[in-house]
Amino acid sequence: MKRIPQIIGLLVALAPLAAEATSPTLTSISQPMCFLGSAADTKIQIIETPKILNSSSAEFWVALFASPTVIPASGGDLNLISRYGLSVELIEQAESGKITAIGIDASKAKRPEHYPFTIEEVIEATVRAIRAEFPNEERTKIVVLGAGDAPVVNEHSEQGGAAPGGDQE
Repeated sequence: MKRIPQIIGLLVALAPLAAEATSPTLTSISQPMCFLGSAADTKIQIIETPKILNSSSAEFWVALFASPTVIPASGGDLNLISRYGLSVELIEQAESGKITAIGIDASKAKRPEHYPFTIEEVIEATVRAIRAEFPNEERTKIVVLGAGDAPVVNEHSEQGGAAPGGDQE
């Protein structure tokens, strides 16, 4: 009976530590980005982007590659992975918790209107962004799923013509 208050006291003391383990944390992840503000300098850049990590799971962290990145006055999402409709997912994880395979799913990819990059160029940039985080090709494989030619679409998901400058393949 005398130990019950001690046990309750210990649980109360440890409760903030358990809550802290699941609290959101600030992290960063490499993403392929493009700002269409300057037609003369339209290129894909791999940029380390700050993100809020709401889970400690590797699956959630890998999904951050495809999370939108919106900066005020930027005109929308700058992350080409999410802009083109690609998804990035954990495919395989070792028992130790290390990520051993990451998939890039391009089966629903669509080239947005006015974007000069092909889906293949965005996939290549996505691979570069993942390699910035996982440089060892032996330990972490990258698998591209469902790649192929997808139609150019505008913001309303309607099929449209090629982006200015023609179709660059």
